[in-house]
Amino acid sequence: MHLLAPNKNNGQRLIVNSHNDRQKITELNCARRWLTAYNKINQTGYCCLKANYFQSEVDVYVYRDKEVGRPLRLQITKAKFDSLTAAIQRKKGLYSPEQKADLFLLLDFSGPISLNKLNVWQSKNLRLLSGSGFLEIWLVGSRGNVINLWPGLA
Repeated sequence: MHLLAPNKNNGQRLIVNSHNDRQKITELNCARRWLTAYNKINQTGYCCLKANYFQSEVDVYVYRDKEVGRPLRLQITKAKFDSLTAAIQRKKGLYSPEQKADLFLLLDFSGPISLNKLNVWQSKNLRLLSGSGFLEIWLVGSRGNVINLWPGLA
């Protein structure tokens, strides 16, 4: 499990890594970048990441410290700008509506992107985004850009 530990120097939280998570490093790094933005936008305090090594729709679980109940469930996939549509369509077809209903889809995005270009893409693909069945869809850039594509925040 990865725990965001308090940093005494500036009050921010840092993630403590587990040596067992080498298989899921890419997914956990994406989840870390997303979690910072998610907590800030939603004013929440999620601080624990747990990789899932079993074959299922969930790559990473996200918890609050000492939380009981169902965690946030993340499905993470790599994507570039020219493959965003295909990545969402592929993931949309892999899981049942019940599985997707409370599943966050994180698109681990590599490469540069213009926000204007992304806004045009989002407008053209609203039907795909809204009909995908995922609770939320986020684009998580390797350079720190984290954008909520669906349901989208104004």
